[in-house]
Amino acid sequence: MRMRTDSLETFVLIATLGSFRAAARRLNTTQPAVSARIAALESELGVELFDRSSRSVALTPKGIELLPLAERVTALMADIVATVSTPAAVRGVLRLGVSETIVHTWLPTLIERLNVRFPSVAVELMIDTTLNLAEDLHGRELDLALLLGPVNGPDIVNHRLCSYELDWVASPQLDLPPEPLSVAALARLPIITYPRGSAPFAAIQNLFRDPDIPPPKLNGSSSLLTTVRLVADGLGVSAVPQTVVRRELTAGELRIVRTTHRLPPLDFTASFPSRPYNPVAEIAAEIAVEIATEHAAAQKLSTA
Repeated sequence: MRMRTDSLETFVLIATLGSFRAAARRLNTTQPAVSARIAALESELGVELFDRSSRSVALTPKGIELLPLAERVTALMADIVATVSTPAAVRGVLRLGVSETIVHTWLPTLIERLNVRFPSVAVELMIDTTLNLAEDLHGRELDLALLLGPVNGPDIVNHRLCSYELDWVASPQLDLPPEPLSVAALARLPIITYPRGSAPFAAIQNLFRDPDIPPPKLNGSSSLLTTVRLVADGLGVSAVPQTVVRRELTAGELRIVRTTHRLPPLDFTASFPSRPYNPVAEIAAEIAVEIATEHAAAQKLSTA
């Protein structure tokens, strides 16, 4: 019996992703090709691995027995390729999701190092909110996500990346009351912030929980770049990491606004599914941690 590892990989993907179609999309092939691989594997083993009588993908008892063994074999083969092969021999696509805060800090350095470490691996970038990135991570639409974490889930691995303090910023031309601004004073200003449902939005909303303070006008934006532009144009105030608006602060387009209350920091993680095993995603997460640590050290030196 000469079993092909790509058939086992296809079997693991279908079992993990929950459909032949999703596995075909992940493998960049057609659904008939995926079905043919499974048919060949079943013929070779002499058993049925999937129950064709149900509308959804369901493993047969023999399929359930095979799954942990197949996962071990495919993980071992992936380790062999990642460890023994030259970096150029490792091929494929890394589907990388990134929160916009990371985009405006050290993402270019990460892409540069990934290109050096894996010159034959293409990086597909998705820039989105943490809510959407976490959903895509659970759905296995992403291999790795750099986002506000950690991401909950039994099959999700989280590595701590970095933490950024939130500072209130405004245009120097904005007519503000004397500083430091109280929560009541902030509530009288238009606030442009992260999208509804996000952790920063909830933290700002929680800041105004006092029933004696009129609820502020909170304008959620899924684009950090748009938020910064609107605030620089004097249309409101926002709480963002200083590292994101360093250029605007230096140019005098924005200034830090002192307040009586601090918001919780933004904690980022490098998160990836443990199943199916992907050594490139794991190594990329480790590289991201290294870069985030270097960036944090450089920021401390620059402010010392």
